[in-house]
Amino acid sequence: MSKSKFSKSKKYLTAKEFIEHCKAHNVDASLDALEAYEKTGLLYPIYRLVAPDEYVCALFEHNHKRPYDPNIPFDKEDKWRQITELENALSAYCAPPLSHFKEALKNGHPLDHAYESKNQFLCKPSIADFRPWEEYQIVAGKIGGDPVKEDVAEHYYMPWQIVVMEELNFMHTIEENYVVRQKKGWGILGKDIYPTKLFKYFETFQTVSNFRMLESLIWHDITFGLKQSVIEGSLNEQLRARTIEAARQEYERHPHAFWIEFVRKLVELYNDYLEKEMIRLSKEVKSYLTSTLNIMIDASHKSFEGICHDYDGRFRGYRQLCREEDTFIYPGELERIFPDEFAQARKKAAHVLDIYIKEFNQTLKCGTKINERIKDDLIANIVESGHMLLLSHIHEIEKQWFDRGPHWEGSIWAHLRSFAVSIESIGQEWYDRTMLGKILEIAFEDYEAIRKAVGEKITDAKSLEDFRHNFKEILKWRGRNSSNGLCGYHLLVAHLTRNYFSHKIMSEADMLGSIFLEVYKALILTLISLFVRKLEIEATRAKRELNRAT
Repeated sequence: MSKSKFSKSKKYLTAKEFIEHCKAHNVDASLDALEAYEKTGLLYPIYRLVAPDEYVCALFEHNHKRPYDPNIPFDKEDKWRQITELENALSAYCAPPLSHFKEALKNGHPLDHAYESKNQFLCKPSIADFRPWEEYQIVAGKIGGDPVKEDVAEHYYMPWQIVVMEELNFMHTIEENYVVRQKKGWGILGKDIYPTKLFKYFETFQTVSNFRMLESLIWHDITFGLKQSVIEGSLNEQLRARTIEAARQEYERHPHAFWIEFVRKLVELYNDYLEKEMIRLSKEVKSYLTSTLNIMIDASHKSFEGICHDYDGRFRGYRQLCREEDTFIYPGELERIFPDEFAQARKKAAHVLDIYIKEFNQTLKCGTKINERIKDDLIANIVESGHMLLLSHIHEIEKQWFDRGPHWEGSIWAHLRSFAVSIESIGQEWYDRTMLGKILEIAFEDYEAIRKAVGEKITDAKSLEDFRHNFKEILKWRGRNSSNGLCGYHLLVAHLTRNYFSHKIMSEADMLGSIFLEVYKALILTLISLFVRKLEIEATRAKRELNRAT
């Protein structure tokens, strides 16, 4: 069974979609089970949309007219506007060009907004108004003389209710080995009905689900129409600002102490599913845990380390499983679930830089070789200037190249593009210039002359064909000019790559061989060269100032 296909923007699922979602995560579910849990008051749909019989029959007749004319509108008299408008909004609120998308950004999910607006056809189910689900079926019309049944009701669940479904299944299932006459399960001593223990967290799940939807809609709103896959500059600032504001609004719905309690419950569920080898469900819970931590970090201005400290609470430093009220606490578990990826990235980057500096030094003349310890200064500068993602891109490129998981080809090129952008970004701070070409001209006096010697437009590439051709020409020039020091062929390749990636991020299968490795190497060497020149320029400037002072 494949992974659930529903995105974060899909805040509500129909009963059939919810069953599909459950099955994708190896959780038993069926329409009969959902009806039975509602009947006993254990699990309700969040909303139920019940249309009048007359509406369902009229719609059936409209859809089955022969010949069918799509230009003839249904409900010309506007008798069921509340239903038709809601159904239109539900089908279109995720599509940025449409008005329903803007309304969802402003007013929230169409179902939530309709309920708040007192849509007469929408209700929140309770045990008092339970009806057998078969009573929501009517004969809507006939096809070929045979009666056709249609549902007048749509039951809406939320994806997070899968954890309640799993809990209820577990508490009300008896396993029997009829050969040895042994049974196991909660009901072996008496077939009692057990309510969910997760009820107190329902509102928090709702809050996190709302943030996940808004986060997705905001991203689609900002990226709609973009031809590139990486968001940069002012667009990235807009994305962060709007996402943080959405996080703040949702975070303020609950006190910080309850957010910590919710995190503890999610961690408990995550570990419980891992222990049961329900890997897909554990990943689903981890995604909610990730969203929850993002809300808390963005809205409370607490660091991840601070939230980890709050999670451990009075049990910090304990080595055994602890318990507070009805929740298990695993001291240090958040750090284990979310290891310090930046620490890993720094370690990997140090290893990679060390290899390339040593290789680079073999091509440099005596007296111009790079001090190998400079890698530590370079990494420290990258971290202190807030460009940690540059190190992450090196880490991910190395990981993707050697692991080669599903879809690695597209992912590794995306990271290479981001790495090129990051080099330009940190170069802007080092040299106070905006474009990589201008940065290279300021850093290296001979760069412009070399670029023109190879070809006036050697670093231009608006198409894949341009990139291939110019890349080969640069390598030919390298073959004739093997020792140019810091101002070498790698700068031209980096400049060409950045210009190409400003237009496209496409690649082909054969570009994942020697071409990719050459481009990656050139970017690494360019980063090193720019930093070395930065230090040289600063040292020269400091020496001049010292001479003036004396």
